Amino acid sequence: MQAQDEIDLFELMAELWARKALIAAIIVGAICLAVAYLIYTPKVYEAKVYLSEVQPADIAILNVVDSYMSQSSGDAMPISRPSSPVTKESAFALLQKNLNSIAMATAYFKQDIEAIYRAGGSTGSVNELAKNNFLKSLNITKPGKNSDYLTVAYQYTDPAYTAKWLNGYIHYVNNQTKQELLQAARVNKALAIDAYHKQIASLRMVYAQRLQDRIVLLEEAYAIAKKLDFRKPAASSIGNKTLVSKLDESLLYIRGYEVLEAEIEALKSRKEKDPYIPEIRPIQERISYLESIAYDKDVLKVASIDSWAAEPERSVRPSKVLVLMFAVFAGGLLGVLVTLIKWVVENRRNRLLNSSCK
Repeated sequence: MQAQDEIDLFELMAELWARKALIAAIIVGAICLAVAYLIYTPKVYEAKVYLSEVQPADIAILNVVDSYMSQSSGDAMPISRPSSPVTKESAFALLQKNLNSIAMATAYFKQDIEAIYRAGGSTGSVNELAKNNFLKSLNITKPGKNSDYLTVAYQYTDPAYTAKWLNGYIHYVNNQTKQELLQAARVNKALAIDAYHKQIASLRMVYAQRLQDRIVLLEEAYAIAKKLDFRKPAASSIGNKTLVSKLDESLLYIRGYEVLEAEIEALKSRKEKDPYIPEIRPIQERISYLESIAYDKDVLKVASIDSWAAEPERSVRPSKVLVLMFAVFAGGLLGVLVTLIKWVVENRRNRLLNSSCK
């Protein structure tokens, strides 16, 4: 019985060859199914955009304030810089972050894509559609050893929309990144100007205090001169040409009460104080320069785009070659399996018939 159950390899090969028509028919059937799959399965197209870092000159506009503050660091009253300078690496990193942002993708989806999805019968919230359809079909590959470019690929069933939406999204994110950086630069500029205005306010306050101190000293000297009846400067009466500016504060009374009274009245009636504060004018010049700085979005670049996406001519899925190869392989395997099963069943039936006849 065991000898009868053993499989003769040559007999098996002969049986497969004898039933080659069945195997071929199954293979043809599998190929037909594969062709139907290729016909009715929507084709998926892919568009790509390659981006790289910019040159330092392309982001120089963002660092004008920082550069100017660095040049002013040797001034008599320097102020701390409001922020660190923007580098081409930090600008490019922000762009990469925004490309992966769900909020950014949702905003663009709502602006340019949602209406088309709704017209096609898609339901659900904007966030769900953007995350599960648009952002899910977006593939971002960071620069690596083999390439210095950031690759952004997008896949969709319509070749025209594939390129259009990818270009639109990159353009949208690029502009939003520019706006973020420019807004940060404007804030830094405003902070620098505000710091200088505070310096001026501090100088004016200190000057006002010193002016009041001066008036107090002169009024005291006036009272002493009046009491001593020093009407004219005492230095002129004794023929000594002592410079008033070099007089000790305790000897101010020898200038005479007429001079002291005139100076007191002049100081009390002084309205314009800035001309008497030499540090203010240089600071006002710096404020004027900072206020003249204008930020042009068209001048700023945060990424160098090698080329915008073109409408793809060939689909990337499903792959005709792979699908047909799999159909041939699966059909052949199924054909051999069916042939083996039929052969085993027929052999067993024949053995049972022979046994019953005996």
